[in-house]
Amino acid sequence: MLQGGGGYTLRNIPRCWTYETSIALGMELPDEIPENDYIEYFGPEYKLHFPCTNMENQNSRDFLEEILKKCLHNLKSIDCSGVHITNHKEKTDKKIDADEMFKAKNDQIEDELIDDHITDTTKNII
Repeated sequence: MLQGGGGYTLRNIPRCWTYETSIALGMELPDEIPENDYIEYFGPEYKLHFPCTNMENQNSRDFLEEILKKCLHNLKSIDCSGVHITNHKEKTDKKIDADEMFKAKNDQIEDELIDDHITDTTKNII
């Protein structure tokens, strides 16, 4: 499940969701935006990524970690027993257990958070 926030501009919404979806799918996309009916919205750079502005990111790491924990907690409570996912890359009818997939991904993210927290804590000590 991918969720967004707010404050996006019309030219950034498609860029953001295209990039976020590519990350979720494990795909790397070219920076150049291909010709399309809406290309004029992406000028003058016509790229997926563009230079950062002077806007300061005011989200603290603690705040973001708390949101992530809440999301993971909510995902754990979802009953996925009736959901079947087909892996189209392999062109098979192999069914993937959504509960197992979410639990495995959740465990991986929690492990990474713990590792990152331990690393950050260690850096502060040294």
